[in-house]
Amino acid sequence: MIAVVNPNVGMDYLLYFKGFRKNATLRASRAEWGLGGKGLVSAYVMASLGWPVWITGFSGGIFGEMAERILRSRGVEVEFVEAHGAARLNVVLKDEEEDWQSTITAPGVVMDKGHEKELLALVEARLKTVSCLVLGGSLPHGCGHDLYRELIGLAAKRGVPSILDTSGEALREATKARPTAVKPNQYEAEELLGRKITGLEEALQAAEEIHGTGMRWVVITLGARGLVAFGDGQAWYAWPPPLRPRSTAGAGDAVVAGLAIGLASGWGIERALKLGLAAAAALMERGDPVGFDPDRVNFWLQRVSVFPSLSKGPSSAL
Repeated sequence: MIAVVNPNVGMDYLLYFKGFRKNATLRASRAEWGLGGKGLVSAYVMASLGWPVWITGFSGGIFGEMAERILRSRGVEVEFVEAHGAARLNVVLKDEEEDWQSTITAPGVVMDKGHEKELLALVEARLKTVSCLVLGGSLPHGCGHDLYRELIGLAAKRGVPSILDTSGEALREATKARPTAVKPNQYEAEELLGRKITGLEEALQAAEEIHGTGMRWVVITLGARGLVAFGDGQAWYAWPPPLRPRSTAGAGDAVVAGLAIGLASGWGIERALKLGLAAAAALMERGDPVGFDPDRVNFWLQRVSVFPSLSKGPSSAL
């Protein structure tokens, strides 16, 4: 079983339209619901691929209930900690005419040390039977920045590999505990290192530098430029999947799902990256995480590639 901790539970509301205008009423061409949290999406993808998954996090209210219902529909075992207030709602805006996407995140639940202790106890008990721990998403109001660091420490004591996907102070604090794998995007990696990343060579250098602090696998996603990684003794590059995505929401979380399955299965990083990229492609072609079709993953496994270093990659400009 794979355990997932998504502290800030929520839902995404995806609005598609053509041509954004200020001070105007815009009519969406369609609207869809999605899971609003990195760990939630990763759990949904892994369960859809047939893996037993257990998830926890701080939740509450109608949006928390919606998230739980969607996860359970794919067989995820859900054990949320009820906190104060309601789980958050995020609005994803996708302009199909100008081909851009933005997300407006809203505040979520408010929790206290009692809620945090309850979650830590739940995870510690569950670690006896899991093969990988996934930690994903932001931390809600009232949560200590050291929560992920504590969870990584608990996993390490049990010999359970962990993978981290978060940002800001939570990322900086959690990496001190040396998770097995970490997957920042370009901006998050820049925050962590305190400098800009302006080319693929610099991105690879960044991945190797983070790897040198004690992580086995480091993957930096670069959006339309694919991803770079360092693991198993060398650098890696992967082209983005060959498709025009209907939406990129959740693509990085699908990559995390592939990495987690790889860690749980004892694979090398190359195989895990390929599965993650194929899952991301299956998600992006549908346009929303809830519509993820696991049957499309095998199709995309034949169409994604991972290369050592930049030997077969594109030019170095980002």
